Amino acid sequence: MEKRVSGAMIRTSILPLLFGLLLMAGCDETPTDPSGPTRRIAVYNGSGANSEFATAVKNALEADGRVVDLVNEGQIQSSLSDYGLVIISAGNPIDISDALGFTGRERIHGLVNAGGGFIGMGGGAYLVGDSISYRGSGSITPGIEFYHGLSKGPIASLASSGHVLAGVSITDVEFDPASGTSFQTMYFEGPEFLVDESLPVITIARYNANNLIAAMGFESGPGRVAVCSFNPEIEENDDRDGTSFGSDLVDPESEWFFLQTLVAYCFRESLI
Repeated sequence: MEKRVSGAMIRTSILPLLFGLLLMAGCDETPTDPSGPTRRIAVYNGSGANSEFATAVKNALEADGRVVDLVNEGQIQSSLSDYGLVIISAGNPIDISDALGFTGRERIHGLVNAGGGFIGMGGGAYLVGDSISYRGSGSITPGIEFYHGLSKGPIASLASSGHVLAGVSITDVEFDPASGTSFQTMYFEGPEFLVDESLPVITIARYNANNLIAAMGFESGPGRVAVCSFNPEIEENDDRDGTSFGSDLVDPESEWFFLQTLVAYCFRESLI
């Protein structure tokens, strides 16, 4: 005898299957970190970066109890879901921007828009605006575009090339409650920041030689961005940074505290 199946029976048997498929599809769309960005830090060590500086950043932050990974452009382009902060330090900013490409730059921008942070130092600080002019290059290379403006360098009044010691004074009371703290630190071809829009910036520090902004921070959507055109991660007379870079300079004091404070700022932690 031929057995006939009613439409009601078909619907009864198919609906649970469809529901299960929808649940599976929904799981694929669930963020890996639904509570927001983590406290894990990604330090760029890909094409265009100076690996000695990336290593020094990692050592400086691990000494402060942070969890840090060195990552390349491919890893950034793939995903930043495991991280709450990206740091790019010394290197050729044009090569770094090209290596990251549109996808990598947008990944970093997206992390900050999700409540994470970005720190650029030295060569990495060029990426903060929407255009870069490095070593007098005629072409304007795009940055990550946290604001409309040009990052231009090196700063001739500090050094037109190479690395030198530069005097810096902290100017923001949140970063220096006692006010007036000055220190020597490595300047290595970092940029001057030329902002073309009204942007509520915290001027964190200025150069003693020319009063230009040496470090600044600002809100970018739910996230925070901090940049300094010098390199506080290098310990000129100490090998604990994992590199001998800058050993020709005489500076017995450490500036790791400054980098560690920038990280705390981006994570909205206490700066004192």
